[in-house]
Order: sequence, then structure tokens, then C-alpha cells
Amino acid sequence: MSDTTKRLAVDLEGARFYRRKYRLEVLSGPDRGKSLDTAAESVTVGSARWNELMLDSSAVSRHHLRIKITPDGFQITDLDSTNGTWLGAVRLQQALVQGAVDLKLGDTMLRLLPLSEEEEVPITIGTEFGGLVGKSPTMRELFRKLEAIARQDVTVLIDGETGTGKELVARELHNHSPRAEGPFVVVDCGAIPPALVESELFGYTAGAYTGATESRAGPFEEAERGTIFLDEIGELPLELQPKLLRVLERKEVKRVGEHHHRAVDVRIIAATNRDLARLVNSGAFRGDLYYRLAVVSLSLPPLRQRAEDLDLLIANMWPDVCGVSGATPNFDPETLAMLTRHPWPGNVRELRNVLERISVFPDAPPNLDSSTDPARVTAPLHTRSEESQISDLVLDAMPLRQARAMFERRYLARLLEANSGNVAEAARHAGIDRVHLYRLIKKHGLRRD
Repeated sequence: MSDTTKRLAVDLEGARFYRRKYRLEVLSGPDRGKSLDTAAESVTVGSARWNELMLDSSAVSRHHLRIKITPDGFQITDLDSTNGTWLGAVRLQQALVQGAVDLKLGDTMLRLLPLSEEEEVPITIGTEFGGLVGKSPTMRELFRKLEAIARQDVTVLIDGETGTGKELVARELHNHSPRAEGPFVVVDCGAIPPALVESELFGYTAGAYTGATESRAGPFEEAERGTIFLDEIGELPLELQPKLLRVLERKEVKRVGEHHHRAVDVRIIAATNRDLARLVNSGAFRGDLYYRLAVVSLSLPPLRQRAEDLDLLIANMWPDVCGVSGATPNFDPETLAMLTRHPWPGNVRELRNVLERISVFPDAPPNLDSSTDPARVTAPLHTRSEESQISDLVLDAMPLRQARAMFERRYLARLLEANSGNVAEAARHAGIDRVHLYRLIKKHGLRRD
């Protein structure tokens, strides 16, 4: 059992969640004697004032390293710092440790020391927040944060691996906020062609560029009195980031081709599966924009770190997957054990794909090999014999929506396979726009983005 082990105690009034504390102590360097005692699940160390532990040293990068508590110990990640993070003679990129370690950051020696004290972490008694479900301490801690954040009109940055449910979290924040009656507008920054990002984000006037025959409001105006969700914010071109910063600071936008700004009343929630602190260090993302977006930061755990939530997730998804309201899955112990052991590289999105497969072939064991990994774009969804079974099942039992979704996913997998994963070529062969194909690929979890 690692020094970071979490303890959950339940009494008549609900749940109490404890996390072991740890200390970060500066042993040498300009900040010698400085320390931080915390039980936070994640902290960053660097010279920027936004770090949990700020070091006043020119040899330390703005965001130098991150320390994160995991079920197996402390995960130490160097954030592409200039002078590196050193453990003895080894320069670290990422390491997992359980006991005390001394780390060298430029001219600073930093000690990470697990402590014996525990700190109570506020969690919710319930196991759901809107459409989100989970009974693990990590998710119930997240629900407690969401309950508080939803009522506040603050900017939120959500990070997490692909498939962890970032858009659903953003949507539930909107649904539980005073802006719930207003629009919820989604912008996928990673799916917009670079040449069109500015006009797609901020709108344009007639004649602003070739093909702009009429004026169009951008998503910030469309989200008036509501919420705008900027997905994959790490893909926003550097040259447009100052304009988004202006929206955050002054609550106004300027359409392409206009000479005046328009006031907007909108809440901004952004999400990324990239490490923005690392991008700030490399110069690919503006530090001032990062700080304005991360007024409140939320990290979504991967499914492999909350296996105890599988039964709730399956029960929550199953009626929608099989098209029968109130339906509950009936898995044998062997199948449940197999699902629990699986590392779920595609997270909750992959789980849904597996459940769809099980709903079609209930008597076959779930296929949890690499074909369910969204990183493999060439993986076929079904064998030929399975396809003939699908044809019969579609005619006999499957709802139209589910049949269409399964056909679409199989078609996309084959399309990508035939074009060696080249999305531009695949789009040309399919006769659709490349951006639209990217959206379909993401929708069906066929590729890590």
C-alpha cells in the first residue's frame, strides 16, 4: 500500500474522505526554507505565481514540474522545463515514487516527503451529478466541486484524457447554473480549419472575405446569456489567443471585417486533453490566457483509476445503448471481472463502444483487445460472420438510431483502413468535408485526438 493511499469512512451522516498529506520543502537555492504542506491531488512547482509552490529563481521554469497523487504513489512529471528535473544523476520526464525523494530543479533542491497526517477532503454523499455517475471518492470529490462551481459565474478549465467526459461535465455545469435557461454552445477548436478559426470563433460581416455573402454571428454571440464550451482549447492558434483573452477580460468580441466590438454576456468553459502548462513553457500557448482560463481547474480521472464506478456507469448507459427504458444488464461474474481488469485506454467512450457490441452479441464474450483502443484507426469493428448477424439483428430487433450508429462506425473504420489512416484521403473518397470526418471519428472514438 502506497503512502498516498486514500481512506474512505462511512457513518450515518454520509461519507468522509481522507487523503494523506505530503510536504514539499526547499533544501537549497534562493527559496531555501520555503515549504508547502498539502493533501492536494495535484500541484505544480515553478517560477510563475500561479503555481501552488512558487520558486523565485531564474533557473526554474514558469511551470517546472507537476506532482500528482495516484493510487500507486506520487507521479512526478517534468513540464518540458529548460533545466530539467533531476533525481540524482537521472533527468526525469516522468517517474512514479512512493517514499521521500530529493529533486533538483535548476539551482533549487526540493524534497518531496509523505507525512503521517491525513486531511479530510469534502465529498458529496450522492453518486451522481446530472448525467454524471460515480461512487469512487475521486468522482464524489469532483461532484462536490461541481456543485459549488456551477453556482458561480467563473471561467473553468477542464483537463483529462480523451473519452473521460469533458463535454458532459461542461454541460452539467451549465445545466446546474443560473444560466441554465440560456444556450449551451459547443466549439471544437481542433476541428476548425486554421484559415477559418477567427471567423468561426468571432463571426464575420458580409464581404469580410471571399465567400462571405452575408453577416454571421459567432458562437460567443450565439451563447448570449448562456455558456460557451471551447473544446480542445490547446489547438487554438497562437496568433488568435490575444483575441480570446480580450473576450475573457473585457467581455466583448469583434467580428471579422468589423471595426467595433460587441459586448457579450457569456460564461466560458474550456477543455483540453493536452498539458497547457507544458505548452506555456514551450511558447505554444500564452501564459496570460492560460491563467485567465484556469480560474477554476478540474481534472477528470481516467476510467482505469476508478474501476469501482464501472457498475454504475454500465447501469447508466445500458438503457440508452440497448434502446429499452429501464433495462439493466445481466453480466456473469467472468464478464464483470474482465471489464474491471481492462485498462480502458479510450475511457468512458470506449466503455460505451464495448456495451454496444455486447448488446448486439449478448452470448459472445466482450472483445477487449486493441481493436477497442481509439488510438488504432485501422481496427475493424466486426468480422464478416458478425456482420451477417448484425444484418439480421437490425431487421429483427435493433432500434434505428443504434443500427445507424453501428453502421456509421463500421463504415468509418473501414474507410480509414482503406486509406491507411490518412484523414484527408478518406474524406475525399467519402465525398465529405475533412472537418466533418474528424468530428465523426471523434464521435465514434476511433482515434485519439
